Amino acid sequence: MLRSVANRGVFLGGVRIDGFGRYKSTVSGVTGLDAASAGQAAPGATADEARETVEEVPGEAKRGLNHRCVLTLDNDMIRPFIKKDAFIAPSATIVGYTGISFKTCVMHNSVIRGDLAYCYVGAYCVIEENVVAVAGTIANPSGDVSIEDYCYIGSGSVLRSCTIQRYAIVGNGSIIEENVFVGEASIVEPKSVVPAGTEIPTGQIWGGNPAKFKGNVDKFTFADRGNEMRAMCKQILKWYKPMYLPYSLAWLEKEVLSRRRETEVAETEFSSRTQKG
Repeated sequence: MLRSVANRGVFLGGVRIDGFGRYKSTVSGVTGLDAASAGQAAPGATADEARETVEEVPGEAKRGLNHRCVLTLDNDMIRPFIKKDAFIAPSATIVGYTGISFKTCVMHNSVIRGDLAYCYVGAYCVIEENVVAVAGTIANPSGDVSIEDYCYIGSGSVLRSCTIQRYAIVGNGSIIEENVFVGEASIVEPKSVVPAGTEIPTGQIWGGNPAKFKGNVDKFTFADRGNEMRAMCKQILKWYKPMYLPYSLAWLEKEVLSRRRETEVAETEFSSRTQKG
């Protein structure tokens, strides 16, 4: 039943919404939000009327979701290595010589690009929305990006050929320039710019433009950071990963509940027979 609904979807005003929550217009070549607007061009319009509201231009690429999440280079000779239990959002992009370790979450519209050098993201990291991490430049093609375990990279940050040690936090909208070293459990405050070649020692807080020393990290924060990142990654994986499975996890949960029910019934029958005997 669930699978058939996912395949068929429903129609709303000339727009088909499939089992994954995506828009698929009856207008040829239109998907996504464009499809929704096309289907609603004339309130109460039928599918045929909606089809007439959009004209395809010969030779023009069709609008739609043609995004590829993982991109290989050099005729598939250079390809990202991503652990199976990591979460890569469908709108994120992982390019080239890149490694994503286990339980790491790369959120929507982020780009991790390892075309000139190696880009590595450790375990239990959270890369928030619209983050750009680029390994290597024309001037320094060997400059790797290394984000070690239990790191948090805030939304809209830009990282270029730098090293972020474990337990570190990079605040939203920060820019980490080339050859920057962010020490273990250090914090870069939001909207900071860390100039090229800067070394932030272990357990310090830096912020501003250019970034300067602001204080030291509490030792208790030092100890709890790993547990916090584990809990955050676990919650993100629980919420987001099932959304992008073919039919969600509902049918799996139903099977688990059915088996559990069968086990309970069998145990009850066995217990009653034992008591009678």
